[in-house]
Amino acid sequence: MDQSLFESVVGKLLECDSRYHADAYEFVRSVVEELTAAANSRGREARPSRKGKMTAQHVNGSQILAAARSRALGMFGPMVPTVFEYWGILKTRDIGNIVFNLINGGYFSASETDRIEDFDEGFDFHEAFVKPYLPDTEGGIDRLRKPRGGNRRRSTGGMV
Repeated sequence: MDQSLFESVVGKLLECDSRYHADAYEFVRSVVEELTAAANSRGREARPSRKGKMTAQHVNGSQILAAARSRALGMFGPMVPTVFEYWGILKTRDIGNIVFNLINGGYFSASETDRIEDFDEGFDFHEAFVKPYLPDTEGGIDRLRKPRGGNRRRSTGGMV
């Protein structure tokens, strides 16, 4: 889509809703546009949008959330919580708010069945973005202290 239109829409959105950083809008935009391009290339059936336009590029909230989760992990790894917090994204509903802000701003369109509630409780941020990077502590602290390769000591070459 048109970069100047996007920048104009986001500029207006930031004036009236400062909850989200401009980079959050860019991130969500890239997720949605990649999904819609993939849907278009698969030849999905055209659907009417809220504005009555026909679009073959419709994706739903759960698809957007799954793609956002995957892209965030791929881009930022264990830094996702830090980046998202800086951007104002604290839960999946925030991703939905950004999508619907872009819809209301005229950048994206929506179908009659799209609802902001589609983004509620999509996934738990701790489970998705923190837990995969926590150390495996199965076996307790003793497992962590046990040297690998048994009790062999490394030679110091005669030096102590």
